[in-house]
Amino acid sequence: MTNISPQQKLYLISGGFALVLILLVFLVLWPLIDSIALQGQELAQKQTAMENFYQTWLDLSVIKNDYQKIQADLNFYPFLLPAKDAIRFVEMVEDFARTTQNQERITALPDNPNAPAAPDAAKNKEAIFFQISTGGSFPNLIKLLVKLENAPYYNNVTSLQITRSSAKETGQSEQRLSLGDVRSIINLSVNQQ
Repeated sequence: MTNISPQQKLYLISGGFALVLILLVFLVLWPLIDSIALQGQELAQKQTAMENFYQTWLDLSVIKNDYQKIQADLNFYPFLLPAKDAIRFVEMVEDFARTTQNQERITALPDNPNAPAAPDAAKNKEAIFFQISTGGSFPNLIKLLVKLENAPYYNNVTSLQITRSSAKETGQSEQRLSLGDVRSIINLSVNQQ
């Protein structure tokens, strides 16, 4: 056998140790680190999915509570105006006009003004017809129409006439309007039970 000097033995052992260490890092530790990183990403995705599911569950419980409240409100308000209770609708329209800053005059009509004449048996007894004359600004008229559309009782606007008030009309009418305000005539029907 050849004699190896102690210095060469040291180099040879250190080189072997370095080679084993490099092989250990590349063959064992590197795949282990990659596996840990992949599992960490999967865990982060699962956590995000769980948080999304939990948020959806919370939203669903809020929607369920809102649904129950709306269902209770729907049972409280009938869609059809109770028979012989037209004053309730008139008071509601007056309140709508007051909150939207419109002047109003409500007239009950005996029959549908837009329908052709029909025999008494063919007349619609399930609806009450109103004519609402309003005065005010155009944006306030739109607010009133939106409130009528969202009223708790089923109603149908059958006609709408809008005119702009002129300078001589503003001082002569019983409704005090400013120049540029609008007058409107709204014919509508309210279905009743």
